[in-house]
Amino acid sequence: MSDVDAAIRRLRETPPKEFVRARTALAATLTAGGQRADAARVKKLRPAPVTAWVANRLAGEAPASIGRLVAASDQLRAAQLGRSRAGEAIGASAGEHGRVLRDLIARAEGLFREAGVKPTQQLRLRLQTTLAAAAADPNHRKALQAGELEDELGAQGFDVFAGARLPPRTEERGDETAPAAPSAEVTPKASIPATARKIERQREQEEARARAEAERKARRDRLAREVEDLAQAAEAAARKLEAARDEARRAALAVDAAAAAAQAADRALAAAKRRRP
Repeated sequence: MSDVDAAIRRLRETPPKEFVRARTALAATLTAGGQRADAARVKKLRPAPVTAWVANRLAGEAPASIGRLVAASDQLRAAQLGRSRAGEAIGASAGEHGRVLRDLIARAEGLFREAGVKPTQQLRLRLQTTLAAAAADPNHRKALQAGELEDELGAQGFDVFAGARLPPRTEERGDETAPAAPSAEVTPKASIPATARKIERQREQEEARARAEAERKARRDRLAREVEDLAQAAEAAARKLEAARDEARRAALAVDAAAAAAQAADRALAAAKRRRP
């Protein structure tokens, strides 16, 4: 890992409320050192929502627990797609999944306070959803494990099972076993296990909450951009003010020098007059 990458990692660990100031300082340091490309890269970084920031910190402080969550998500997914003794498999997988999540949420209490926010039940639920969704989604789990999530995530539904194939189904009838059904892509509802259909119903209930949360997130992002723009404008104004002060000091020195020169000229003229016969 390069020095710049290490600095960026430390920047990502900075609480969201302090992120803009820390980012500006890092970019200024890189610019002063002639690393303009790296400075431009740093300036493009955005503060993560507090739930994503806490998830990233958990990945850094409890990587083993994050690994257990990913493994439990895979086991739960496999059990939900299976048809043989699915109830027992799902129960065991769901139990492990829930235990790991509860441990992580408990560990997050101090991180929320470090970020300067009160760990409300709503924040805990949003963090739990983000952790579960990132662990279940191959497109996000690498970012979670690396501590580089950029956004809060919503609940997962059938998209978690996209592209999966069902195993053959066997049904016991006395001493006879029905022939295995051919594998099929998980697309029509008829081919989805009962547990997955239950998840679909839950997803329908969660979609309304997800839409409302997306609207709140859009407002938060807009406010964050506005705050960032104001901070940058304040920094620019401060630089201009300091430049104006420097100019005023130089002008004052010039006036003092001119006054001293005038006084010297007056004294020289007076001395010349006294020397005249």
